[in-house]
Amino acid sequence: MLLPILLAALAATTPAPPPAAAPPPAAPAPAAAPSTSRPAASPTAAPTTSASAPAPPAARRGVRILLLDFKPSGGVEPDVVENITGLSAAILSEDDRLEVLAGPDLRAMIDLQAQQDELACGGDNAQSCIAGIADALAAKYVVVGNVGYLGSALNLNLVLFEQQSGRNVGRRAVQAQDLSELSKALRAPLQGLVDDALGAREVRDSGLPLGLALVVGGGVGLGLGAVALAASALPGVAIAGEEQQYRDGDASALTRAKALQHDWFDSHAATGLAVAGGVLVLAGAGVLAAGLMLGVE
Repeated sequence: MLLPILLAALAATTPAPPPAAAPPPAAPAPAAAPSTSRPAASPTAAPTTSASAPAPPAARRGVRILLLDFKPSGGVEPDVVENITGLSAAILSEDDRLEVLAGPDLRAMIDLQAQQDELACGGDNAQSCIAGIADALAAKYVVVGNVGYLGSALNLNLVLFEQQSGRNVGRRAVQAQDLSELSKALRAPLQGLVDDALGAREVRDSGLPLGLALVVGGGVGLGLGAVALAASALPGVAIAGEEQQYRDGDASALTRAKALQHDWFDSHAATGLAVAGGVLVLAGAGVLAAGLMLGVE
């Protein structure tokens, strides 16, 4: 019973296509002259097309879900509940599997309250009326809820059902001590309802793109190689400093120079560090070049 009225209301708000342009007036025919030629056969009239062909239906972004305005109860102000409804719509819209209709979207297509008054959608008929509204808007799922006080705590009850079968898909309750806490606690229950209907959302890989990862890794390799090469040169610089002090008259400097020579060069520690640094530099440069070729995006 609700569907024809809703469709009529939607049709009344849809602008009519522009009328087809009228053909230009025919030029006045010249005076008939006597002729012995046979009259030319009239050509077959070319088929005419409509001035405005109906546009193809817009592609759906995802499963359409209808979010009805939450009902206030127990002293909660209606404008506060309206804000909670709007926040819930925004949270649901973050899921790219959904196309959400709520608030202004619904009121632009139909005055729900007027329909409830006309069709007596309260009481026992509420469920069937909501299903009719969802059917007219081609919504697969419907979310309804009410906000009220349970003792001193705020309580939001959420129900998701499939409009075609009327099957209750999921139910959640959110409790909080104030509106701020309630707003912060909305996301998980709403996402849980959607997961009840569509299944758990696939976790996307949030890692770095391959090109960018290679550039970062190559840069790190270059940096480590440069540090290793610099470290391998430090003992030689230190030995040269000690030898200069020995020439300046510090006899103990020669002993220190020999100790550095033994620790770093006789044991090949400096050589090994230099080789490792060179390998890191070459490898880092190669990885960095590969990353730049792939691109960082």
